[in-house]
Amino acid sequence: MILASEFLIRYARPSTTTASESTTMGALNLREFLKFWIDFIRREYQEYQSTVRKWGGDGYYRTMAVLEDALVAHEAAQREVVRLGKNLARALKGWEQATHDGNLGDIRKFADQASELVAKMAEPVNEASSSWTFDAGEYLKSDEWLNELADWANRDASGVRAFSGTNELVCPPVAVRADANRGSLKLGRKAWKKLRPSKVVAELKRLAEAGSGNDQAFLEVLHNVAAYIHRTGKKETGLPATKLRDIFEVLSLNPNWKKENSDLSFAQALYSLHNSEARVTRAGRKFEFEFPSGQPKSGDVFAVVAEDGRTIRYYMIHFR
Repeated sequence: MILASEFLIRYARPSTTTASESTTMGALNLREFLKFWIDFIRREYQEYQSTVRKWGGDGYYRTMAVLEDALVAHEAAQREVVRLGKNLARALKGWEQATHDGNLGDIRKFADQASELVAKMAEPVNEASSSWTFDAGEYLKSDEWLNELADWANRDASGVRAFSGTNELVCPPVAVRADANRGSLKLGRKAWKKLRPSKVVAELKRLAEAGSGNDQAFLEVLHNVAAYIHRTGKKETGLPATKLRDIFEVLSLNPNWKKENSDLSFAQALYSLHNSEARVTRAGRKFEFEFPSGQPKSGDVFAVVAEDGRTIRYYMIHFR
């Protein structure tokens, strides 16, 4: 009804006209009528491209900007730039090789190709650059990141369990929070700058699977490092309680181990061991975790989120 009123106001013509004038006005109105609807359809399509309509978890139908869709659209805008860039890289490599070999004919050929490709790239590069208007700060300040990530995490194929909390998404073994000021997420205490939902979920899945199936071997490592820290060869007694942070620091002396094991993956391995059937080392030592009391240094605690949403804080381990 609003559209019809808008059209009549803008394009209606007085009825007191001659026959020739009516014919002319009729043709004009038809052109304007078509232009009106073409413009309207174009506006609607552009609005649709920049948003996605979906049902919220509360049952209300809402329109919400989605990062995954924005990235897919930007990849499409980059496609021509990437194609030209690859051709330019080949031309530059050919130019370099021709100069190295002293192939004078190819020097001119590849130099001209490179010059032509650089000129062709200017327009698509500017268009692709200006097409990226996604506001990461606003996205992370709102609930959009939380809703979108929860949707991705709870898809059957992802294998990741997730449930929303207050300004956070709990995906055992971590809670995911937004840091809008830094334009990143926090997976536990770890900053994570790759915001694409599929990439975040892949990392959450990796963390959830860390340590699975290697619990006995991990227990042996903890025991051996604890024995090294206390430098005890006594077999008749157990080891004093050992800070897990101290064990982690000793293990981190190996650059390869440090590269492959973050605080978060170590914490997940502790959680996996805690919930496994491994209870005794091969040397017959039983272990117990000691949880922090009082206010220990936050850096000495390895925290994970359990399947039921509780936060478990690992502090020390005791072998008896």
